[in-house]
Amino acid sequence: MERVLDLLHLGHKICGFDNFFQGVVHVPASQDQVKMRLLFADDLDLREHKIDIEKAVAQHVEKLIEDQLPEALDFLARILRAGHSLATALQMAAEELPDPLAAEFRRCYDQHSLGAPLESALKDMVTRVESTDFAFFVTAILIQRQTGGDLSEVLNNISAMIRQRIRLQQHVKAKTAEGRFTGYILVAFPAVMFVIVNMLNPDYGNVLLKTSTGQWLLATAFGLQMSGLFAIRKVTSIKI
Repeated sequence: MERVLDLLHLGHKICGFDNFFQGVVHVPASQDQVKMRLLFADDLDLREHKIDIEKAVAQHVEKLIEDQLPEALDFLARILRAGHSLATALQMAAEELPDPLAAEFRRCYDQHSLGAPLESALKDMVTRVESTDFAFFVTAILIQRQTGGDLSEVLNNISAMIRQRIRLQQHVKAKTAEGRFTGYILVAFPAVMFVIVNMLNPDYGNVLLKTSTGQWLLATAFGLQMSGLFAIRKVTSIKI
């Protein structure tokens, strides 16, 4: 319960979840009402809602971190070029960058300032942030600390690579938009036509709605439509 309430507070602080709960999990937008509903969730058999809230908030935070990462890498690179250490760069990033990424840097720096090795603090940060780009960033730092080299240049290269990948993802998404839109139309068109024909000639629709054979045909058609939509989404979904 404490974990869920912490995530709720973090989500409200980060992105102003005034309409988040209404649009995603259909609970009141008021944070007090949300907390009250969570407190009685066990009695009301609403554990699934708590899980959905936690997953939705975690996914949103992860997306924000991925969006903030290129700018954060450039910021760290500038600090390192100015002659500061990596620990100081993490401290300044925690103070200057927005949450939620700043919170992770702040926690990492606090662990290091309390005596934990910086490598250990960085590894703990990776376990908290489930992001491939973030893991790549930390791995590059750990390798550089063992082999040496210009860390600021490494961070700039990683930042440029992430930005190029984001641009490529947006380009692919734009190119495949027509295929996705076509799939939605093909799925919706039979249902719309059936409603129109049923309004014009109810006897035609009753053959499918009120007979066992018609209901079986409708179920089969629905299954085929969903299979077609799944196939189209598979074809148009390209991971980069």
